[in-house]
Amino acid sequence: MSEYLGNRIARYKIQIFGTDLYDGVLTIARQARYSKASVAGIEQRILDKYFIQKDGEYQLTQTIRNMVLFARHDLVRDPPFSHLNLVSCRNVLIYFNQTLQRNVLESFHYGLEPDGIMFLGKSETIGGSDRLFVTVDRKSRIYRRRSDIKGHLPYLLQNRSLREQRNQHYSNNLRDKPRAKLQDSIDKLLVNIYQPACIMLDDRQEIVYVRGNVDPYLGFAEGRAALGVLDLIRTELRQDLRGLIYKARRTDEAISSRRINFTLNGEPVRIVMRTRHFPAGKLTDTEVSVVIFEVLPPNDYPITPEQEALSVSDALRIKELEEELREVRESLQTTIEELETSNEELQSTYEEAQSTYEEAQSTNEELYTSSEELQTSNEELQSTNEELRTVNQEVSVKSSELETANLQLKNTNEQLLHEIEERKWAEARLEIERAKLDTIFQS
Repeated sequence: MSEYLGNRIARYKIQIFGTDLYDGVLTIARQARYSKASVAGIEQRILDKYFIQKDGEYQLTQTIRNMVLFARHDLVRDPPFSHLNLVSCRNVLIYFNQTLQRNVLESFHYGLEPDGIMFLGKSETIGGSDRLFVTVDRKSRIYRRRSDIKGHLPYLLQNRSLREQRNQHYSNNLRDKPRAKLQDSIDKLLVNIYQPACIMLDDRQEIVYVRGNVDPYLGFAEGRAALGVLDLIRTELRQDLRGLIYKARRTDEAISSRRINFTLNGEPVRIVMRTRHFPAGKLTDTEVSVVIFEVLPPNDYPITPEQEALSVSDALRIKELEEELREVRESLQTTIEELETSNEELQSTYEEAQSTYEEAQSTNEELYTSSEELQTSNEELQSTNEELRTVNQEVSVKSSELETANLQLKNTNEQLLHEIEERKWAEARLEIERAKLDTIFQS
C-alpha cells in the first residue's frame, strides 16, 4: 500500500487490524522481525526501503509498523470490526461447518463498507452467501460486498472458540441438512417477531451470547472491536443499564428499568430493560447476567384515578415524569451505594498506601543512618588521604636529598679514583728514577 501510494500516503489515515485467536502468535507478530529465510522472496529494493537489518534479522520500519494494530479476536464469538474497506480471511472458513461459515460471512458483510473487498483462501468460497457478496475474481477468491443488502449481526455470537470449531471440521450434524436449515430459519423468524431481543453477559460484563435482533440497542464504533456491553449500548440506555446490572448482581433477582422513550425503526416507542444475574453453577459454570429488551405496546401505560380529569397527553406526561423521578431516585441511590463501595475500596487502598509509606519512611531512616555512617567513613578516608599526602611529600623530599647525596658520593668516588691513579703514576716514575740512581751508583 505504501509502495502504491508513495508520497500520497500522508493524505490517508490507514489502519490495519491483524487478528488471531492465539496470544503467542500475536506476540511474535508485534515484534515485526523476520529471519533471512522469511524475506527471501522479497525484492532487495523493498527490503532496503522498508526494513532495517538488526542482529542477522530484518526489522520492519516503525512507519509501516505503526499502521498495524494487533489484537486477539475470535471470529465465532466476538463482535466484528466496523467501517472496514478490506477483509482478508484466508484458510480459516475451511475449518467451520456451514452454519458457522454463514455467520462469519454475515459478520464480514456487517463490518465492511459499501463495495468493500473480501479475500478468501483458494479452497474457500462464499457458498450460499452470494446474496451478500458479488464475485470479482472467482479464481483468486476476491469478492465485493453488496451495498443493496443491509448489514446485520448474526443471530448468535456463539460462546465457542475457534479451536473447538476446528475439531468439528468433518462434522455432519442435522443443522447442515435442508430440513434442519428450514427449521433453523423458522426458529429465527419466530424469535425475531415474537420474542424480545436479549443478550447474555459474563462476569466482566462482556457479551457472550445474542438472541433476536439487538441492532437497535447496540452500536459498534469505528476502531478496535469492544465487547463490553456498556461500550456497545446506545447512549440513551447506558445509564439505566449500568444501574440495572449493579442492582441485579447484588440481589440475584429480576430487575426492570423504567419505561424509556426510544426510537425504533424511526418510530417513537417505550421500552423496558429487564436484567437478572445468575451466580456460577446456577445457569452455567460461570456467573452470567441476562438483559432483555422489551418493546411495550402503545396502551401499556396505566393512568391513576387522580389523573382522569386531565387530558390523555397530560396524564401520560405526568405519569412519565413520576416514573422518571422514581428511576432518578433509584439511580441516585445506586450511585450512592456504588460510591460507598468505592469509598471502602479507597479506604482499604489508603491504608495499604499508609502502610507502604511507613515502610518507606523506615527505609528512609535506615538509608539516612547508612548515609551518616558513610559520611563518617568518607571523612576518615579524607583524613587518612591527607596524612598519606603529607608522608608522600616527605618521602619525595627525602628521595631528592638522597639523590643529591648519591650524586655527591659519586663525584667524591671519581675524585678519589683520579687521585689514586695519579699516585700510582707518581710511584711508577719514582721507581724509574730510583732504578736510574742505582745504575749510576754501581758504575
